[in-house]
Amino acid sequence: MPTVRIALTRSPHTQRARQIIREELSRGYERELYPRAEAEHAAEVVDWADPPRFYMTTETQGARLFVWRLRVHREEPGGLHFWWVNFGTGVEGPLHRTYPIDPVNAPMLVFTIPYQPLTIPPNGLLYNPNATQSLQRRHHIDHPGMRPRRISERIFQRFMQRGDQYGFYQVTDRAFRRAFARISAGP
Repeated sequence: MPTVRIALTRSPHTQRARQIIREELSRGYERELYPRAEAEHAAEVVDWADPPRFYMTTETQGARLFVWRLRVHREEPGGLHFWWVNFGTGVEGPLHRTYPIDPVNAPMLVFTIPYQPLTIPPNGLLYNPNATQSLQRRHHIDHPGMRPRRISERIFQRFMQRGDQYGFYQVTDRAFRRAFARISAGP
């Protein structure tokens, strides 16, 4: 069976229109969406000893005109801590396996069971607050990890469901309207 290939030409008008759309989306996200997303993330970590810094990146990927991401660098202070809390660790985290813990500056590990975290994960308690705690001593443990708190996912869902003027869809709609007005106005 013969193969039919269709070559799509990119006219200067099409390339100009794509560039205008990218510029308006970038402007809308940088000025309206990003500051609010960053503020919501910062509010989640305001009481941390080392709160992470958040960064916005914009990219073109394949057929997608625009991708907006809020990132945190794991190498910076607080970044790795946010990564662990947000995505979980051990069996509950991205690697789905336990991790070994051995004593470094002491002959044994000393900890209490049940462990009571300082913050409560969104899916409820990991422990019974009425249980009596016991002191444990071990030479080695394979830690199961902690549940992800899904901070970014919860904030993202709020932006996607928002009906106010700063929701993702509203900001995107305004950016497209500005872009189409510029395209229609001509060079």
